Amino acid sequence: MKKLEAYVQPFRVKKVKEALAEEGFEEVHTLDVRDQSHRSYSERLRGTEYNLDLLPRTLVIAFIADEKVDQAVDLVQEAAHTSHGPSGKIVISNVDSVVPIG
Repeated sequence: MKKLEAYVQPFRVKKVKEALAEEGFEEVHTLDVRDQSHRSYSERLRGTEYNLDLLPRTLVIAFIADEKVDQAVDLVQEAAHTSHGPSGKIVISNVDSVVPIG
């Protein structure tokens, strides 16, 4: 079993979850996170300029059977891709076991 962690732009989360659900990957978890990017930008609020280097991202987590990992990665890549800037990243790691609570 593998753990898929996809760091995607928040406005793409719905598309990613729908794409995974359509192919049978029903159990998906999400967390709001901040991504420290190489590019920072400035915003002015009430006359004060702030340098922002943490960009909002959503972490989408799913546990996937080994033989379906490539399919899940393709689905996430397609659904999360944007035409402007980096769209995010996907991390795949091995999972020894998943134990239910209760």
